[in-house]
Amino acid sequence: MHLEGKIFLTGGTGTIGRALIRRAERENWPCIFTIYSRDEVKQSLLKARYPNHICHLGDIRDVNWMSLLMQGHNLVIHAAAYKQIPSAECNVSECIETNVLGSRNVARAACVAGVKRIVAISTDKAVCPINLYGATKMSMERLWQQDASSWSSSVFTVARYGNVVGSTGSIVPFFTKQYNSGGFVTVTDIKMTRFYLDVNDAVDIILQACESPSGTVIIPKAKSMSTLALISTLFPDAEIKLIGKRPGEKIHELLLGSHESPLSEDCGWFWRLYPCTGERINKEFEYSSVNCPPLLGGELIKMVKSASDI
Repeated sequence: MHLEGKIFLTGGTGTIGRALIRRAERENWPCIFTIYSRDEVKQSLLKARYPNHICHLGDIRDVNWMSLLMQGHNLVIHAAAYKQIPSAECNVSECIETNVLGSRNVARAACVAGVKRIVAISTDKAVCPINLYGATKMSMERLWQQDASSWSSSVFTVARYGNVVGSTGSIVPFFTKQYNSGGFVTVTDIKMTRFYLDVNDAVDIILQACESPSGTVIIPKAKSMSTLALISTLFPDAEIKLIGKRPGEKIHELLLGSHESPLSEDCGWFWRLYPCTGERINKEFEYSSVNCPPLLGGELIKMVKSASDI
């Protein structure tokens, strides 16, 4: 499975963008990426490493600029977002402007430009959200599934997954920095469990979303690990400092909720979730980070190494 043609990638200097480009280069995909983001320093570093691809500075709040740049592209992958939960809780308007209204701008610009398919990146935190970040991603999913899909003949799909090990701002780099500087890690609750994916698994989910019917969400059957197990695997001699659960944090996450599972199709290593206006095709269940297959220590270490390569 691979991508072809011209691909417009919002937030393309992030972990997922770099992973997609690295995969394309390694497997010789017949495609060119247009990287659209706000960070000129990251763009210059990316351009130096991958000179055959195109970089444009811009914000997803600017629908007119995007619609011009998207002309002639076959595919849009929308990865730009504010992702840090504490920051989102303190900057409500900014988070909504980018994650909800900015996403709507991406969808509108793609339709104006005549792009055939638009894929958005979502998160497990969009399932039964208790924080603003999750709520904005849930809103984006609904926009893609039920609203944008009716605007034109363009195909809108979503890739939803959990934490990508080693991604920018995620827990492993955070713990690593703490451990290297003082031999300790700060933990909000050691009972917490989270879904973890290798960066290559995240790319596979996006590729699957690129082949799915409009309005569907692709969800991997990811494995999970507790915070304590993660620390024991990567930093076994680290001192653990408990600081208490932060606003908006869950103890466990959901990749597929009981309210939506009847609308999901079991496709082997992933589920395909259909819009809520569809017919029930499955039994009611939930896929939680506390009741799914555990991630093994050796698997986690391989994921960390894979992330370090991008």
